[in-house]
Amino acid sequence: MKALLNRFIAHLQTGISIKERLICTTMMYLFFCIAYLTANRFINMNACYNISTPVDEALPFMPYLIYPYSFIYVFTMLPSLVCENRTLYFRTVVGCAVLIVISAIIFVVFPVSIPRSYELPAGFTGWIFSQLEWIDNPVCGFPSLHVGLTMLATFCVFRENRIIGWFCVVVAILTVLSTLLTKQHVLWDVIGGGIMAISIDFLILRNWISSFIPLDYARQEYNRVKDSFKF
Repeated sequence: MKALLNRFIAHLQTGISIKERLICTTMMYLFFCIAYLTANRFINMNACYNISTPVDEALPFMPYLIYPYSFIYVFTMLPSLVCENRTLYFRTVVGCAVLIVISAIIFVVFPVSIPRSYELPAGFTGWIFSQLEWIDNPVCGFPSLHVGLTMLATFCVFRENRIIGWFCVVVAILTVLSTLLTKQHVLWDVIGGGIMAISIDFLILRNWISSFIPLDYARQEYNRVKDSFKF
């Protein structure tokens, strides 16, 4: 067990330091919480649009899918645990930040309400729903950040490790289904989140605009400036 732990720690230090991984992960979570919760709290629910479709009304309510729905808060850490490629990792971080910023702007400019016409289940599952509803007002639906962030994490991990990547694909599919079947999002939210993730993957994670995001050069300049202050 100790040897396995040492091997995992050595893996975390390959290409990207543990400190960098911790800083990026912490900053992403803080950025997400600040951007999302700020928009969520200040949107007037009476001024929101309802973009639900007959498909959403026909879909059944499956409360136990709230568990894979909640798994996103752990799942989005996978790039920090798996990725060794510096360029891919930092582009993924930038991509997630861009997704959050654009989504927050859309939340405010085009506020969408999420119909919650279900009956809360009993037991621990019902308690999770009640806590979710207490924290998260039924707004900020379009685009779905659950779908967008899950897809970006999947794109990153799949390029780094195909075995873990296929696991991520399964989780991503479960996430999409859970957003619809727990009635936390509607179909257009999922489509919007998917389009956003695919667009950001093409523009940032791939090499198409790599010249505009010279992360390795930026880091070299950062280290040069930092070293200039050492005496």
